[in-house]
Amino acid sequence: MPSEASSSSSSQPLLSSPQHDDEPTDSPPSFISHASSNNESHSHLSRWSKIHNVCRGRVKGFLSSRAQHYTVLGLVSFDLLGIFADIIINLYQCDEGDTDPKWNDVREGLGIAGLVFSCLFLVELIASIWAFGWRFVFLFHPCYGISG
Repeated sequence: MPSEASSSSSSQPLLSSPQHDDEPTDSPPSFISHASSNNESHSHLSRWSKIHNVCRGRVKGFLSSRAQHYTVLGLVSFDLLGIFADIIINLYQCDEGDTDPKWNDVREGLGIAGLVFSCLFLVELIASIWAFGWRFVFLFHPCYGISG
C-alpha cells in the first residue's frame, strides 16, 4: 500500500500533507482555547473544528476527482460554444443588416449564460483556495506568468 500512497501524492500534489503553518489543524487555535475557560465552549469549538475539517476534506476529494475535472472541462466547452455562437450571430446580423429581433434575445441569453459560467468558475476557485489553501495558487505560479 505505500506505493499507492506515494503515487497518489505524486499525481495529486494538493492532497498531500500540508507543508505550511497556515493550514488548520484538528484543534482550535491556542488563543481561542486560552481565551475561554469554560469546557462547554471548548467542546463547541472543537466540534465546529471537526465539522470544518470533514467538510474541507470532502471538498478536497471532490475537487481532485475525475468527475470534477470532467465537469470543468464540460463547462469550459459550453462556455466556448456560447462565445462562438455569439460571434456567428453577430456576424450574421452585421451581414444581413435588418434581422429578426429574436437574435438579439438569443445573444442576450448567451451573455447571461456566459455570466453564469464565469460565476461557477469563480465559485470553484474560491472553493479550491478554501480547501487547499493559498498554496493552491502558488503551486501553479509559472502557469499564470506571475513573476516575483
